[in-house]
Amino acid sequence: MCIRDSYTTEELINFVEDGTYTINGLDVTLTDNKLSLANYITNEQITLSIVKKGNNVTTVASEAQTLIVKARPAAPTKSEIIVTQPSVIGGKGTIAGIADTMEYSTNNGINWTTGDGDDIGDIEPGTTYKIRYKAVSADEEAERQFKSAEYSVTIIAYDAMPETQPTISINYVNEKLTGFTEGCDYIIKIDDGVATDKDNVTEDIDIDNTYFGHTLKIVKKGDGIKTSNSEAFELSIPKRSSAPNVAAVEEQTYQGNDGKITGVDTTMEYKSLSEPTFTWTQCAGTEITNLAPGSYVVRVAAVADESFASEVMSVTINAAAKDEPTEPTVNITYDDKNGNVNAIFTNITEEGMVYVAEYNENGTLLSIKSDEISDSVIIPFTCVNKSKVKVFIWKNDMKPLFNKVFTLN
Repeated sequence: MCIRDSYTTEELINFVEDGTYTINGLDVTLTDNKLSLANYITNEQITLSIVKKGNNVTTVASEAQTLIVKARPAAPTKSEIIVTQPSVIGGKGTIAGIADTMEYSTNNGINWTTGDGDDIGDIEPGTTYKIRYKAVSADEEAERQFKSAEYSVTIIAYDAMPETQPTISINYVNEKLTGFTEGCDYIIKIDDGVATDKDNVTEDIDIDNTYFGHTLKIVKKGDGIKTSNSEAFELSIPKRSSAPNVAAVEEQTYQGNDGKITGVDTTMEYKSLSEPTFTWTQCAGTEITNLAPGSYVVRVAAVADESFASEVMSVTINAAAKDEPTEPTVNITYDDKNGNVNAIFTNITEEGMVYVAEYNENGTLLSIKSDEISDSVIIPFTCVNKSKVKVFIWKNDMKPLFNKVFTLN
């Protein structure tokens, strides 16, 4: 009987077909006249006593064969297998030191590949390599060995350090978000809805109208190489308060610029929508006076570190209507005492001269008299029977204002 071990398949072989055996006094069950050494290979060398049983009729048990089962070699060490883990986000790993005396498996030992001493690179994170020394079936027993214990290594994804959580505050007066690190990238998310990238921030960020009354989740982006996104900083943006209840008073005199806005107080401010500068002016009392016709907006002013400006109230100051000049009044009266006829001019609102020209019935000019306009002008003249009197009023710009013909009896 010459039973021997196979170092590559880790089996005892050369059993007699259909024979029955004991090892170290215990019955064993053969498969295809072979016996697995799985239960006998340990980290220490052991000795097996193998006996072929007789049939107790024509044969008896054989002499025992002594077989030494070598210990399983130790696994490759960390100092032999050099692992370089990913050092950046999305990076891959490298394994070096797998010599041609070793083999490795990437599918949990189902298949094995002999090493060649070259580095194995571009290994995806999550991949596990099992590495061992190969079994050796040499001619000399001293050189023979089972495959070694396994050294297992897993490529681990780079654990990026998150960016520091930002601390953002509100500038209520200028309606901006402040506290960003210059040149860095951010994500601003409204509640759990829309997220907006804010890349390469170089200044405070305007508070968009969609932010009011919502909670912002602000994340500082990682650099994509060494750092990941920060934890979100949550910032509640209050709503604007309602617009103040104010009223406009129209201009009282034409081009007088004496319109007003009433119902204001010193917490409010206003501006004209007609002014190119479009600046806000603080209210000084309960009304705003001496305003030109046009459109205005009024709001409660922002309070630093406390509240935004309110919604605006829009008002319009209407222009006063232009006064139409009234027609002068001219009366012809007889002065019995002096024997004259007087032309009396009243209700004249323009500056200029008044003229009285008297003609006879044939149209010949008899006389002409004039005077400067005042509140009331009286021009006396001699009445000739059946004469006609033509009165004129000329403004200083030499434009006629009034003329009328009177026939005297």
